Amino acid sequence: LLVEAVYDFVVTQTRYVGLEFGIHGFKPYRVDDVLRRRFGDCKDKASLMQGLLASLGIDSRLVLLRTRRLGTIPPEPASLAPFNHVILYVPDLDLFLDGTATFTGSRELPGEDRGAVALIVNPDGPPRFLVTPEPRPDENRTESRFDVALRPDGHATIRGSSRIAGAQASEYRHAYLSAHDRRSQLEKAFNRTFPGLRVESVATSDLARLEEDVRMEFTLEVPGYGERDGAGLRLSPFGAAAGWLETYASLSSRRHPLVLGQPMTNRFEYRYALPPGWAVAEVPEDAAGEVPEAAFAVRYREEGGALVVTGDVTFRASRVSPEAYPAFRALAGRIDAAFSRHVRVAPAGGAPAAPRSAGPGSSGEEGK
Repeated sequence: LLVEAVYDFVVTQTRYVGLEFGIHGFKPYRVDDVLRRRFGDCKDKASLMQGLLASLGIDSRLVLLRTRRLGTIPPEPASLAPFNHVILYVPDLDLFLDGTATFTGSRELPGEDRGAVALIVNPDGPPRFLVTPEPRPDENRTESRFDVALRPDGHATIRGSSRIAGAQASEYRHAYLSAHDRRSQLEKAFNRTFPGLRVESVATSDLARLEEDVRMEFTLEVPGYGERDGAGLRLSPFGAAAGWLETYASLSSRRHPLVLGQPMTNRFEYRYALPPGWAVAEVPEDAAGEVPEAAFAVRYREEGGALVVTGDVTFRASRVSPEAYPAFRALAGRIDAAFSRHVRVAPAGGAPAAPRSAGPGSSGEEGK
């Protein structure tokens, strides 16, 4: 708790400003000057954190960092010039802290600091050269639930909730900080998934609490969620899902590794309350697939008169090698196919339930 309190103070109560004149291009300003002025660059903020922790009896070490986008260097660099950033390391907690990471909690190290070459400065011994660790997929997770009330004309009212932890939490804190702009931000976020939507309400947890996961609750009105199909409706249970192939694997081949970003898990559940007297007439088969770098699963079930559809996508690695890229690209295509399948619902007496079908050219045995 003491480490969190010090980190939160430095991140929220000191601004990032670099006055790197002369020797201060390399040497931090005095800690008391940084504290008094309430601003500094990365090395100033790291030094301030170190000083405050030392006053509480907590050991910490300055870390010279070469941010991820600059690539790697040999373990015995000829000079300190390749390093372009300074953060802090707390040995007792095995914890890296970046004092410049606005809107970011102490355990949400930014992506540029992950998988990056680092040199921990030990005052009583030789420095320690390492690569900062990647997070586990479950450390960067987004969990969403959508309760969809469907009307016979295809209109839907959606009451949703989301919980965001890890790398993406800072983006949500920044995007939804202004209560005045939250509706427009949410409309932009869901515009592709639910075309024509209207945001009725949106509420968030206290976004100033950096150590807490971001939580959101919202209500959406979506006209034309389902399309007329005879006496019933046909709909895509995940909405107009994002194109994973387009986003992550648009090239047919690669000469260099594909950078995915941090490992992450995205889980979502849609619960469909059908109009009175209606029933599920047709659903696809479950689908799943995996490669070493990623995995997905889509499941369908009926529960208490509602159709429940769950899906999850996990990225287990931050990069995909050129050799592994074809298999990863094929998996991205299978994810798109699984999320774009349709469900048909109809009045209970009007259409008998069809056999579960994965649709043309697809199979529930994907990736097995």
